[in-house]
Amino acid sequence: MSKRLSKTSKIATNTIQHPQYIARDVSSFIPSIRYFLTKRLATMKESHEQITSSQKRKKGVKQFIPIGLLLLFIGGIVIISGRMISASSKSQTPQDTRTTIKGPKASVAINKEFSFPIRNEKGKEVTKIKYIIENAELRDEIIVQGSKATAVSGRTFLIFTIKLINDYDKAIDLRARDYVRLTLNGNEQELLAADIHNDPVNIQPISTKITRLGFPINDTDMNIVLKVGEISGEKESIEVIF
Repeated sequence: MSKRLSKTSKIATNTIQHPQYIARDVSSFIPSIRYFLTKRLATMKESHEQITSSQKRKKGVKQFIPIGLLLLFIGGIVIISGRMISASSKSQTPQDTRTTIKGPKASVAINKEFSFPIRNEKGKEVTKIKYIIENAELRDEIIVQGSKATAVSGRTFLIFTIKLINDYDKAIDLRARDYVRLTLNGNEQELLAADIHNDPVNIQPISTKITRLGFPINDTDMNIVLKVGEISGEKESIEVIF
């Protein structure tokens, strides 16, 4: 009897120890469970924040659309207005239709003054006119009767600027080219008259008139000498050196 009780008591003791083993085993899972729950909560929070952020962005975009459309509308009005003002300004600005030419290739000052008698129909001198040769130029382009003329290859225009002063109380019509002749390359036998001119030049009473005389010459021509004087009188030679 005593032996049986002892055996039974031993079995009971072993049976009471099982809950301890179970508790110990369960406690070993608590950190894992806690980690799982923590991670899950963090995931849920992050997902919630993403959804909230997405909703905020969508809401912000919806709020921005009317403002953007308004800005586009205002910008369109500004651009159209600017173009209209620019077009109006251009239409009101007169266009310069004047003919333009290149500047001279070379220029030299002369500033020689002469005085020539002006005679009436009977050959009687009634006054004198001042004839001033101001300068000479070499040009590839000139204006002739309001139109542009261009020299051909190998040729150029020799242009003299002439100032005519009339101190008389009546108008004078003068043939300015009759008072000058040109020699080239030392050939004194060939006297060239001006082919480019505005004759007859009308000079109003007590006034000054500017005119020009021109000679088409070769680019290779040298020893340019201008002979100045009346047709039937003595002439003064002016050497033109560029």
